[in-house]
Amino acid sequence: MKFRKFEILFSLFLFITYKFLPAEIIWAVALLYIIFVYLTKPIKVLNSSMGIGIGVWIIYISFSLFNISQSPKLNDILRDIFLLSSVPIFFFFGSLLQSLNKRNLSNYHLILLLSFYSVIFHLYNIFNASISFVSIDDFRFELGRSSLIEVFGFCLMLIIILRRPIFGQDFKNIYLYIAIFFLTISIVFYFSRTMYISIIVMTLFSFGILKINLKSVLIFFSLLLIFYNIIEEVNSFNFKNELLTKFTKIYSELFSYKVHQFDFRDINTKWRSYETFKALELFSNSSWIEKFLGHGLGYRLRLDTSIQLGQFEYQSIPTFHNGFIYVLLKFGVLGLFLFILFIQKLINNKKLKNNINTHRFFLGMTIAILFATISSGGFFNPAFSLSIITLGSQFGQRNLSKTYV
Repeated sequence: MKFRKFEILFSLFLFITYKFLPAEIIWAVALLYIIFVYLTKPIKVLNSSMGIGIGVWIIYISFSLFNISQSPKLNDILRDIFLLSSVPIFFFFGSLLQSLNKRNLSNYHLILLLSFYSVIFHLYNIFNASISFVSIDDFRFELGRSSLIEVFGFCLMLIIILRRPIFGQDFKNIYLYIAIFFLTISIVFYFSRTMYISIIVMTLFSFGILKINLKSVLIFFSLLLIFYNIIEEVNSFNFKNELLTKFTKIYSELFSYKVHQFDFRDINTKWRSYETFKALELFSNSSWIEKFLGHGLGYRLRLDTSIQLGQFEYQSIPTFHNGFIYVLLKFGVLGLFLFILFIQKLINNKKLKNNINTHRFFLGMTIAILFATISSGGFFNPAFSLSIITLGSQFGQRNLSKTYV
């Protein structure tokens, strides 16, 4: 496996752009690139499945412009338009990059290079940190919370090491083992539960152990039920280890909130759970039109309290950690349905499914981002823009043969 000069320089440019420029600028560049391609190159990049998926999403974005909440702030409206439109724009941008540069750019090379750059950047920050951290949360706040690109790179290296047929040749190189060693260290020092679980889930899908069918769904939910019961049992112990405590509180932080425990400390420690609780409470009390179409662009959820989050004090919030809740509250059942339809159309793309190895890895990447959508915004979080671009680039490889390198 040999990296091309174009791949090295392009991936470095993409990584630097992602790290040091606002996501809004990347969004604008991606949009201009898409427009430029369609004005200058008479090619057909969309097929029916992708066209329908992106089409319904763009139609709903246009429709949402007529569904604006009462007395919203302009920046809240613009934020929602940006978050909603960034899903197809970043994805399609990555797909076009791959489709138009097949001879010079392999998405597998792109993922490996981006993960290498991310590791170097993260470990450099760790070793040069001059701050004394009191907790894991402080450590993550200063040095980085997570990196799905590194999850993609880690799973890809596992595939190479275990000689899976995703590459057309065996790869025996000591540098690969050195790379995965440092990648593992970097991932561990993110202290991110989302990353750890995403690695497991993505690996299971990438190796074909789990698939999108009834059997896999039943297995997955059975494992979740077992995991939940283990967590509930373990919670009876009082752990002093902060990292272990974070793992035992996964469910309560995301989904469980009891109204009678309404105090500021509880809201802070279970913030994601509290905002989900308030959103679902509002949704259940909404009219059928609001449930179907949502509360509109620019809507801010009232918290019924004033809470200090980081350096700011909030009485209402415009976005949520749970991306599915964000879509449901702002754009209703219709918006959630169209988002799921968008993902379903991409996953079931015929040309993608014809190449089983490409499809499995694409499926693993998609599930990893969807999992992050539950806990960290995922598809609707600008921090994941590079992950969505590489997902689109993986989709762009659907026309390639089974030998990629």
